[in-house]
Amino acid sequence: MRQRKKTILSIMLLLVLMPFQNCSNRMEGINAATSGSSILSSVTSAPATIPATTPAPLPATTPVTALSFTQTPALATTQTSALFAFAATTSAPGALLIQCALDGSAFSNCTSPVNLTNLPASIHQFAVQATDSAGKVTAINYSWTISLAPVTTPAVAPVTSGMKSIFIGSGQGFRTMMSCDDGLSWIHDQTDAGALVGGESPGTSRGMDSGNGYIYAKYGWGSDPNNISYKGTIRRSRDGVNWDVIFTGDWGGGVAYGKDLLFTASASWDGNWQISSNNGLSWTKLTDPAVTSISGIPDHPPVFRLKDKIFISGRNQKIALSYDQGRTWTLLTSGFLGDSEARSFAEGNGVIVSFSFDYSTNNGTVSRSTDNGKTWTGSVLGGLWSPIIFNGTEFVGLSQGKTWKSSDGIKWSTTITKIDGVDAPPWWEITAQFNPVTGTYVGISSGWQQDYDKQRAYRSKDGINWTTLDATKFKGGNPMQTMIVGEIEAKYCP
Repeated sequence: MRQRKKTILSIMLLLVLMPFQNCSNRMEGINAATSGSSILSSVTSAPATIPATTPAPLPATTPVTALSFTQTPALATTQTSALFAFAATTSAPGALLIQCALDGSAFSNCTSPVNLTNLPASIHQFAVQATDSAGKVTAINYSWTISLAPVTTPAVAPVTSGMKSIFIGSGQGFRTMMSCDDGLSWIHDQTDAGALVGGESPGTSRGMDSGNGYIYAKYGWGSDPNNISYKGTIRRSRDGVNWDVIFTGDWGGGVAYGKDLLFTASASWDGNWQISSNNGLSWTKLTDPAVTSISGIPDHPPVFRLKDKIFISGRNQKIALSYDQGRTWTLLTSGFLGDSEARSFAEGNGVIVSFSFDYSTNNGTVSRSTDNGKTWTGSVLGGLWSPIIFNGTEFVGLSQGKTWKSSDGIKWSTTITKIDGVDAPPWWEITAQFNPVTGTYVGISSGWQQDYDKQRAYRSKDGINWTTLDATKFKGGNPMQTMIVGEIEAKYCP
């Protein structure tokens, strides 16, 4: 009996101990989400291993390179040598590659300072570029003028008071005239005796400008039947009566006066563009590589100045633009519409508008820039012939008996133009200009066979309603081609 009880107790003990056998195998796959708390608290195990996390990289810092001139020559000088010093720093690893170039030549390694010697009289440009280890290039350049004539003292001291705003015109046969009374009458109408008159002649007008108390007019275009080019000239005058020749030797092009430089372009094939820092007493040929790289510009290059910007317009929609009175140039190659031989420019309301007439399609076109002339877009508007004008509020164009107006160069309105109260004929064309000081428009007929006894002068206060001047105020003559608003000393106006 005792033995039986002992056997039963052994069996019962064995049954109690069986669930705990191989406990380590039974824990496989159990986690906090599937196990009871009593099981987790009764098991001793090694701490879980957490995978290592790689820290996120910090944002890369773009290397910055600073490059500047610490010494340069004067902007205008007679010295034929020039010393340039410059400093360069960078946050990029490694050393900077410093290279220099003169007047558009290939860049070559250099160190500061650089001493240039035996330089010719001309406009020069010195450029420095720094290349970091990542290949990023930072560049600076400096332009200056070397002249054999003194450039520190102008031939005539700048006139700062007693100036009067006037209308000035020029035409074929070296014709010049001006209006001192806001277009009510024209005076000092004169031409050269015996001058050849025609679209191709030494005396055909190629543009005007005024500055520093002078009026500047350029003449000369084309060649004779023997293909000998007519030699053009630039003339200047203080009073609109007496004119001095200050430039000879090329033809075509135009003239413009910036803040401190007189600029002229030429139609000669060598890109004969020159500047003068002493009112035309001496000239320096431009060496900017852009001059010789502008295809089509040297053939037909009218010159236009808008404040301190100068535009040169050539064939095939090739336009050159200078922001520094003609020292250096940028080539604009897209966005323009129309034959650029018949182009004009105006600026206002934060945009620049250019009108042109396309002879191939017999349509007028408008091109517009909103970034100071860098890029352009164009559209066809109709037969717009007159120079584009900005009247302080709107752009104005005259064409086919209508007056076109727009505040932005995109949306245009048209109104029938009236001459002495009568609708203008579709063929009515004028060389027009607007004086922002007085708010007056003037115009002189410029259409086919509208010269000499048929030539008329007009005046308007709104660009729509025009009044014809009577014969005592204006007398017809050689074809008029250019009209500007300029300034002369008031003492030269009656």
